[in-house]
Amino acid sequence: VTAGVASLRGFCYQALGQLSARTPALVTGTADIAARVFGALASEPEGVRASVQGAARALARAYKGCGGGVAMAIEGLLLSSIDASASSAGGGAENSRRLVAAQWARELFPFDHVPARYLCVVAAGDAKADVREEGRAGLRPPGEEELLAKRRAGRFASEKTEKTEPEDEKSSRALPSATSVLAYLRARHPELGKPAALTARLPLPPLAMAAALAFAKRCVAEETAANPGTAAPEGYRLFLEHCLVKAAPPELTGAATEALLELVEQFPETFAEPADAAAAVARVRHFAAHVDAP
Repeated sequence: VTAGVASLRGFCYQALGQLSARTPALVTGTADIAARVFGALASEPEGVRASVQGAARALARAYKGCGGGVAMAIEGLLLSSIDASASSAGGGAENSRRLVAAQWARELFPFDHVPARYLCVVAAGDAKADVREEGRAGLRPPGEEELLAKRRAGRFASEKTEKTEPEDEKSSRALPSATSVLAYLRARHPELGKPAALTARLPLPPLAMAAALAFAKRCVAEETAANPGTAAPEGYRLFLEHCLVKAAPPELTGAATEALLELVEQFPETFAEPADAAAAVARVRHFAAHVDAP
């Protein structure tokens, strides 16, 4: 591609970005434009890629809030762009596409949109640091860091201020239910619905599995706090089993062991079956025996 052609193509992507910002309805009726831009992120030469990224950012704002078939098509597009099996390969073009996919997953859908949070889980296990950070950010409720900083500064100390916080801001930070998160993980990785042997493989790369665990644990805490007296979310015990395998790094097994002990304490009925209780005890003993002494 000559410099002149690259410059012209760059102008075309800039024009697309401006069009989607001014008249989003012209480009968001289907996912076709989004698919072409994601394809361009991987195929356009480096000199054009910055313009493609700019168009992708503008399109993300245009597609925000989409629903129905368009939303489903976007979900599939993002999943194919950030697939875990491709995260350890590819050059700058593929890295760019995965980064933009992680950004779209973070920004395009409501925070309680489970498929988008799954995409962020996958991104959190990526080989590239910037993609991983984008994925982790997508698993934190919007504005959480700013909210915590304000509370530490005493800006939300008064009851009056707490009551006047806009309801839409509260709902935008709402976590998805733990039940729906675990069900989606099982749908993507059916082995999570079955007991795991100690020698089983991790369903996701270690960093992605750790991100899934941290997010699922947070959703479980939120769900059980809002509905005291309810049973543990379906599939949570089996999910923890799949984190407690020999292939898992120490950080993951440590966090999963802690979560398993919390599950025993809060929901002892989960281990009412003697076989389930014996399996949990054996797993905890196995990993406790492999903890290095101080």
